[in-house]
Amino acid sequence: MAAVSRASTRIPHLLAARGVFSLHTTAPALSSSSTASPTPYARPPPPSTSSPTGLPKAAEYVISKVDDLLNWARRGSIWPMTFGLACCAVEMMHTGAARYDLDRFGVIFRPSPRQSDCMIVAGTLTNKMAPALRKVYDQMPEPRWVISMGSCANGGGYYHYSYAVVRGCDRIVPVDIYVPGCPPTAEALLYGILQLQKKINRRKDFLHWWTK
Repeated sequence: MAAVSRASTRIPHLLAARGVFSLHTTAPALSSSSTASPTPYARPPPPSTSSPTGLPKAAEYVISKVDDLLNWARRGSIWPMTFGLACCAVEMMHTGAARYDLDRFGVIFRPSPRQSDCMIVAGTLTNKMAPALRKVYDQMPEPRWVISMGSCANGGGYYHYSYAVVRGCDRIVPVDIYVPGCPPTAEALLYGILQLQKKINRRKDFLHWWTK
């Protein structure tokens, strides 16, 4: 009995020495020193009360409201420049007709680039038409946006490997919204215009001008 009791008392010590059995409830420390005290939980720093732009809160609030007013006016009065190049222009006309009625979104087509703030490139852009596209874009006042409508305007489309076709109008002018399709439906163009309105709503022109 003495031998059995002596063996039963030695078994936990042997298991603990081999790392199989441990009486401690906490996880072992990762450091080499076993006597090091565990590091306390570090609380996150409190949120900063200063504005990232360096402006007082009241001034930043007023400036943001001015930006909201400008964005509301711009997104509600998009005047596209008619630049139909191929069959996509037929769907663009369909979007502006009575069924979808772009006028209810404040979208009114203008014949002059001086009166436009958006250009819808609808169709295949050839190398000979590229200088005219850039010239019309340069005549548009700031801020201005470009919608690329259709596969041909996005990347060449069906005529991607033609020697006479530009592989995407974004090589000539900066594009804000891409509308895929060959040709895209009128609903797709309408959705692209709505996405452009969301993009305009995120602009902070007055804030950037104030903090320059």
